[in-house]
Amino acid sequence: MSLNQYESVVHSFSVNSTYRLMGEGTSTQDDQGIGVLVYDIGATNPSVVIKRGINASCPEFGEAWTWAPVVWNWFNILRLSLTLAGIMGNALVIIIHGKSKSNRGTDRLIAGLAVADLLCSVFLTPIPGASRLSNNWLGNIYCKFVFSNVLVWIPFIASMYTLCMISLERFFAIVYPFIYRAKITPSRIKYVFIPIWVLAFIVNIGSFVVNTVHPDSCSCIVHFPTRLGKMMQGVLLFITEYVIPIGIMLFAHVRTIRELHTEARALKENRMDSSRITLNLLQARERVLQMLFVVVMTFIICWTPDQLCYLFYSIGILNVDFLHSRLYMAFILLAYVNSCANPFIYTARNPEFRHALKVLFKKAARVQQVFNTSEWVHDRTDDVVNDVANGTAVESRV
Repeated sequence: MSLNQYESVVHSFSVNSTYRLMGEGTSTQDDQGIGVLVYDIGATNPSVVIKRGINASCPEFGEAWTWAPVVWNWFNILRLSLTLAGIMGNALVIIIHGKSKSNRGTDRLIAGLAVADLLCSVFLTPIPGASRLSNNWLGNIYCKFVFSNVLVWIPFIASMYTLCMISLERFFAIVYPFIYRAKITPSRIKYVFIPIWVLAFIVNIGSFVVNTVHPDSCSCIVHFPTRLGKMMQGVLLFITEYVIPIGIMLFAHVRTIRELHTEARALKENRMDSSRITLNLLQARERVLQMLFVVVMTFIICWTPDQLCYLFYSIGILNVDFLHSRLYMAFILLAYVNSCANPFIYTARNPEFRHALKVLFKKAARVQQVFNTSEWVHDRTDDVVNDVANGTAVESRV
């Protein structure tokens, strides 16, 4: 999990300790040697230090909210570009699968993957943030749902688990075909999305616990009760969000590809004319599997740097200084790429998807042509009526 989910964090300061953010040195302490550090990775000046006892307590009611506009630096510009690419690309995938009326389990899962990536892209859109808010139920709702970026992380986890289900679906279809035909029917696959999204919500429950309104600064913070709790949260997220899903996907794909190669070798050795259809089907399956393997590898490449950095931050190997570096912000953008990459992979690796995309654009061009023709006919009819009314129409018959 990236720090993008936890853009503001409460840290304990030892006496006379110094923390550097974006190259600027800052230190603070109070009577207890405790300070509050609030930061935002998308801001121009991302470090604000507040000493307890300096600010008045934040009132529960009657406090006007203050909104900070979006700073259009390189990070947010690239983020918005990836957001638009993800929305348009995944919307096309959903439209194509909706028009295909396919009952294949893989197609339904790919459509579900596009829905999750589309929602992730939508909630990645840079929006103004509340720099000061009221310490009441409304402020806490904002901190737990908007500030925490949990609305980004729930579809992201759902996308990850959907990739796992696609890998397992292909695994059973090829390695255990009889079990697949008997148990994993297309009508049952649609119910898989229910536990996927429930698990995605459960994994992110911690965001609702640690995100809250700070009573002194009147801003959203992330508060871990203990250092051990922070470490356990980071390790558990790394296991549930990264280790287990990637382990499942890699095992399923490697085992399935090995089975396909074994079957193809056996068919080629038999050299039977009657097996040519089976061989073509086998090759088609292998193309689909290769495409899905590229999807999985893209996911691993995009998310590995971010996941490792957040794990190292949670267990104390990396300090907060690195989480404000341009390198880590680049890792976050690389993670965002995953939400918009799949449609381009389908276009490059899947001939059926390319054909469906061409058909969709041809139909759109025909519809536009029909509208243009109708508008031209309507304009010409108006011209003729006006000519007749003005007595300038020319009789075409002799």
